Amino acid sequence: WSTVFQGPAFVTTWYDVYRDRKRPLILEGRGADGSLVGLLTLAEDVESGVVTCAGAPIAEYQTWLAAPEAGDTFALRALEALSEGTQAPLLRFLCLAPGSPVAWCREASARAVLRSHRRPLLSLTDPGALEAPFRKKSTKRKLARLRREGEVRLEQLETGAALDAHLDEIVAEYDLRQGAAYGVAPFTGDPLMRTLYRRLADESGCLHATVLLAGDSFAAGHIGFINGDEVLLGIIAHSSSLAAASPGMLLIRFVARLLGEQGYRDFDLTIGGDYKWRFATHEDEVQVLDVHLNAASYRRQRWRRGAVSAARRVARSAGLGEDRLRDQMGAVARRVAHVRRQPVGTWPGLVWEHLFGTRQIRLYYRDRPPTLDPMPDSRAVQRDALQPLLGFTGERHPLTPMEFLELALRRREMGATPYSVAEQGRLLYRGWVGPAECVRTIAGAEALEVPQNASLLFGDGVHPDAHQSGAAELVLRTRLADLGKRARDQPVLVFADPETGLPAELLGDLGFREWGRIQVGRGLARRNSVILNGPDHTRAADG
Repeated sequence: WSTVFQGPAFVTTWYDVYRDRKRPLILEGRGADGSLVGLLTLAEDVESGVVTCAGAPIAEYQTWLAAPEAGDTFALRALEALSEGTQAPLLRFLCLAPGSPVAWCREASARAVLRSHRRPLLSLTDPGALEAPFRKKSTKRKLARLRREGEVRLEQLETGAALDAHLDEIVAEYDLRQGAAYGVAPFTGDPLMRTLYRRLADESGCLHATVLLAGDSFAAGHIGFINGDEVLLGIIAHSSSLAAASPGMLLIRFVARLLGEQGYRDFDLTIGGDYKWRFATHEDEVQVLDVHLNAASYRRQRWRRGAVSAARRVARSAGLGEDRLRDQMGAVARRVAHVRRQPVGTWPGLVWEHLFGTRQIRLYYRDRPPTLDPMPDSRAVQRDALQPLLGFTGERHPLTPMEFLELALRRREMGATPYSVAEQGRLLYRGWVGPAECVRTIAGAEALEVPQNASLLFGDGVHPDAHQSGAAELVLRTRLADLGKRARDQPVLVFADPETGLPAELLGDLGFREWGRIQVGRGLARRNSVILNGPDHTRAADG
């Protein structure tokens, strides 16, 4: 029942990469003759003391190794020894490797809790079934759209150097989407993950990595683990600017066809993510195992589950779905955590801003971009780079990092381009250029009617420590200079928030005139948002 995540290549590489942060904790079982009959590889965090299986959370399947006749006995005794030798309250196997012996859990029912989850699988043994999706009209349309960028091709990345050539793009898109969906950017939060994947790419039979290219453009990428005759769906990322062509969906189809040609039996789509069931041909079950190493941990777990059950009953009686309730509770928890991370002196202002705050955005119009020479320090501005956006901390800002990344993802998918200035991983300034439809992503301006061929400059924001840095003028001039090269005959509309440091005098000097004002309300003041246009332009409805 062992998997690639218990193999020596993965375990020893992981221990080595994380040697300064994780202390190896290895439990052995010995037979009467001294022979090895069981092995459980764990790690203790050197700062928090938390104990996890080696490889967590990257290892999709976690288990112990044992001789067949000792599978249950070793697990029970190993976990008893762990309970006596550590202060850690809990050990979680997420997920338990399929086939792991669990009969011992009945004997330890007061401490071992199993939960089953459906696992989607995609069979790779029928070439006709793997080819069929490419004959569908919807797939052909998506491919045709992607081919506008150039020839579409799938490349397998078989070495660390080959993976490294595309890793920055994969990581940035993956972290952006994970941050927008779950509020966590895995690679940004744990830079050692890059090192681990690079190292594992050079280990034979460990990783199956691919990239989907359209011409010279990155469309999508996947890094999965090889587990015998299966490959696991792992890190999957696609270009947010090409989202209309569904490159992530196309990549899964291309990878499945390649795996079938290479003789693999199943594409393990792994638990989590409703989209995976669109690709599944069959399913089975895997389990999550929680082992409580002390009585207090077990009591806390029972209390939490009781609270969750009560919340579900309340949701059903109120006509709310569980997903909606979970999303709302998560949003409240993130908002509270966001405020708590700010300096204490700013708490009243942040709460007031969230509930009652208003601000005025001024709109400036020009019938075409001004002709500008590049500024000497324009190289400090990063164009269309996602990594700087991941450095948004939300410091003294009403948006949480998750809300900020969710908004950034929407804008990218609408064709907008971010311009940013960052320093030592901190996002100091950002601004956007996008087509007219991006007005739907600007709070308070969603109903504003703008010229359809207009280029919008919007979404400017400044870090509290960068107000006097000159970044606002630098990013503004860089965007206008770029527009002058590629959209020189199209009108430009600038959304200027006074809080970001965009000076009205500068816009006037560049030939812009005031086009209107937007009074943006937040929280309880949201309904009072008002859009005021100039007399010679279309008036939009009040927000």
